[in-house]
Amino acid sequence: MWQPCWSVWINEDVAIKHRWKGGWTGGRNNTVNAGVSMATGHTHVLSVIPFNDYNGTRYGIQTGTLADPNGPQFNYTEDTPKDWNSGFVMMSFERSRLLMPEIIRVWGEDEVEFRGKIHGV
Repeated sequence: MWQPCWSVWINEDVAIKHRWKGGWTGGRNNTVNAGVSMATGHTHVLSVIPFNDYNGTRYGIQTGTLADPNGPQFNYTEDTPKDWNSGFVMMSFERSRLLMPEIIRVWGEDEVEFRGKIHGV
């Protein structure tokens, strides 16, 4: 029953896509070029970059990866250093507007870093 799509729009101000702009600046470039907050995951970078202009604040969100960046599934990188992080981004909304997204980053085996503390999972 899953319906494939190229993007998901949370509201008129927030879009989620697998990819668009690339590299470590991809999140910023996505929101600058799209004119809305945009979340992507293709780069495996884990970041949230606020961008401000005359229309207000929007966010360039890169959601990292849930996999271990050094796992065997990434052998195609030929043991190259990767600017990737295991984790994800939590988006919260207040009055239909996106608040500053929060990063949840894998810290260690069965642990994540969130809001300045280490939490067991």
